[in-house]
Amino acid sequence: MISNQLISKKEMETILIGELKTNKEYQEALTIVKSNSKGKIWLIGGIVSRSIIKSAYGNLQLKHDIDFLVEKLNDHLVIPPGWKETKNKFNNPKLIKEDIEVDIVPLGTSEFIRQNKLKPSIKNFLAGTPLDIQSLAFDIQDRKLIGDLGIKALQRKEVRVNNSKRLLAKAQRKNLSPQKLLQKIAKSLGFKAIFN
Repeated sequence: MISNQLISKKEMETILIGELKTNKEYQEALTIVKSNSKGKIWLIGGIVSRSIIKSAYGNLQLKHDIDFLVEKLNDHLVIPPGWKETKNKFNNPKLIKEDIEVDIVPLGTSEFIRQNKLKPSIKNFLAGTPLDIQSLAFDIQDRKLIGDLGIKALQRKEVRVNNSKRLLAKAQRKNLSPQKLLQKIAKSLGFKAIFN
């Protein structure tokens, strides 16, 4: 566990790589994603921030959902035995095995990129996340953490709004106000909610 000093990006990368190396669910999911995609693969979502928070700041429960962003998804997916394919709310593949869920999001189908007719890029994807803590990705190939806003959120132990329109849309889907959703997510991480 890290003391009150500011954790560096390099320390975050080292922590995350160590956590992922010992996570059998992640290793199995990554193998599936690699065999069903081409180009870059990024790990996104709570597994990135929660793995770092768990090791750096204390005991935080990891969830069993693993989200990947891929440059290009193969036309026909190869699903290993024991896994079942469904679709997530954005019509992207969701693979399920027992209590593990793996979402595979092709970069070009990201809701923010599609709605705003933006060039599919990791930068544009991160700009569309509702909260700054979500504006974080781990480049699998380069083993680098991407997303200055997400890195700063982890360093400050605070959660702020990144994209207010996307936060409102997500809050409405969950029947919450944007403030309540931000507070709920911040509390689940043991962080402070900053709504401005």
